[in-house]
Amino acid sequence: MKSYFLLFSFLLTFVFAQAQETFPISPIGTQQVFPGAKIVTHLSAVNHDLPSINLSGINLPSFGSFQDNGKGFGTFTFEPDSADVGKYTVSVQAVSGTDTSRTTFQVIVPELPNGNKYYIDPINGDNNNPGTSSAPWKTLSEVFNTGKNIQANDVLFLRSGNHGSPIINQQKSASTYILAEKGETPVFEKLNFYLAKNWVLSGIKISPEADSTSAKGNYL
Repeated sequence: MKSYFLLFSFLLTFVFAQAQETFPISPIGTQQVFPGAKIVTHLSAVNHDLPSINLSGINLPSFGSFQDNGKGFGTFTFEPDSADVGKYTVSVQAVSGTDTSRTTFQVIVPELPNGNKYYIDPINGDNNNPGTSSAPWKTLSEVFNTGKNIQANDVLFLRSGNHGSPIINQQKSASTYILAEKGETPVFEKLNFYLAKNWVLSGIKISPEADSTSAKGNYL
């Protein structure tokens, strides 16, 4: 069963053509990641006419890494801190024999919004906690089910584990953020929006296998 990624976790496909270049790379859109958060970008460069393709990240910032997963697949990971606020130019390069192709994209690290910061941890959290880093809430599903007072400009940092199938049905007057915390991999079984407004999600993985089962259906 495949897993699906939101926003900053794009599946980027390199498009190959026989004219002009052996494998021109399709453009990669601007990536945005907040301090203390994490995004993962998956990409591929598959050309069955070539024996092998090696991928590499060029000009990576200190908070970025690239993994060549083999067979033309690769992964960028960006996990900045507050000192990393700014704009960065990053490239990815594909090499096969003597042929090389490269494309460049921007990584933007904006300031964190000035709202409250809450932390949610399915493994060590408790909804009776205040939602701080040292005393986090339990799961995002339970946060919404129990009516926690989330305001516009607040930031919810999610930690690793199964956050269930939250239903987001609140309308906010300004952007409100649900972010994967740096070093964490939060997973949803499903994610439901109903009359929701001004919610921004980043670094989130949606997988029906989060609860060790799989089933057909709509997951977003």
